[in-house]
Order: sequence, then structure tokens, then C-alpha cells
Amino acid sequence: MAVSQRLAPTLLSSLLLASSSTLACRGPQREPETTAVVEPEPQPSAPVEGPQPADDSSVAADPDPAQPSTPTEPERFDLVVAFFSPGNGTDHEAASRLDFIVGKVEGLRHTRGHWGKEGEHDECFDLSALSAAQRRDFLTKVRAAVGSSDRVTITEHAPCRNDR
Repeated sequence: MAVSQRLAPTLLSSLLLASSSTLACRGPQREPETTAVVEPEPQPSAPVEGPQPADDSSVAADPDPAQPSTPTEPERFDLVVAFFSPGNGTDHEAASRLDFIVGKVEGLRHTRGHWGKEGEHDECFDLSALSAAQRRDFLTKVRAAVGSSDRVTITEHAPCRNDR
């Protein structure tokens, strides 16, 4: 008798035993129990005679439904320089050039917003403290320093992204 013929009954009985014990562990399948909730019917209230005191506590403080609520607009900056990465990182040299220009301007409000996994960020500027001539000069210098980069966008009057 070959070895495979001697092992076949043992293997078959082992498989049957394993599958039956697996099924036995699961137990019988039952429908989930549900409970019905019965609420009592409201009883009519008896009318109260005479003048009633003013009770403002029952008035809800909800906003007027006739006026639609508007979401708050994000703060907009005069200038947003976005450094993005198409898969090969942001333009660090352009960021250094921008930092050099920013360091020379006094009274400039500057915020940095981080939003990407590869160092993507926005450099956001409020130019309201600058005179009209200073604003033009600053915008010209920024465009000259970083405008030619294929990994930088320059936008005026835009929100600053900060998702991290």
C-alpha cells in the first residue's frame, strides 16, 4: 500500500474534525432582538383662565430662519506666494530669494501657512502698512525674484492655506 493511501483516511478525518469544531464554536444563528418603544399619546391640557405672566424662557434663541446664515469668509491677504511641489519638492532657492526681500521691508505683516507633505506652503502678506509706492516696489521685487519658478504661484487678494 502506498503512503498516500495510508494517509488519506487520517487526513480526511482531521479535516472533518476541524471543520465541525469550527462550526460548533459559532453556535446557532439567532435573529437580533428588537424592542418596540411605545410613547404615550399627549394629553390635551386644560385651558387656564385669567391673564398669564409673560415667560420669555420658552422662546428659543435661534436665529431668524428667514435670514440665511453665511459661512465666514477666510481672511484674504494682499499677496500670497505659494510654494508647491509637483513631486520633486518645493523651490528652496526661490524661497531664499523671497526671504531676502521680505527681510528688507519694515512694517510688513507676513504669515506662513503650511499645507503639504513635501514642504508646500504659502507666504502671505498684508501690505496695508506700506505706502502705495512701497507696495508697487515690493510686488515688482517679489515677481522678479520668484515669478519665473515653475513651482511658485503668485496671487493677489487670496486666502492663506494652513492645513497642518
